[in-house]
Amino acid sequence: MKRPDFYFADHPLGSKEWLIGTKQLADYFKVTTRTIANWRASGRVPFWRINPRVIRYALNDVEAALGKPPNE
Repeated sequence: MKRPDFYFADHPLGSKEWLIGTKQLADYFKVTTRTIANWRASGRVPFWRINPRVIRYALNDVEAALGKPPNE
């Protein structure tokens, strides 16, 4: 699947990060949003909680945490 391209943020180390929501992450990994929520609750994937309703994921960090190589 092609990398989603809707959110960019400056990473503290100076690079650009892909930031995506729960639904987009679920679509990317072909799992349900509930699976993503379970991974988040168990600490399996890193995430940023922007506010109580908005959660974003840095795609490179999630791929690294799950052991999936980044897409080229």
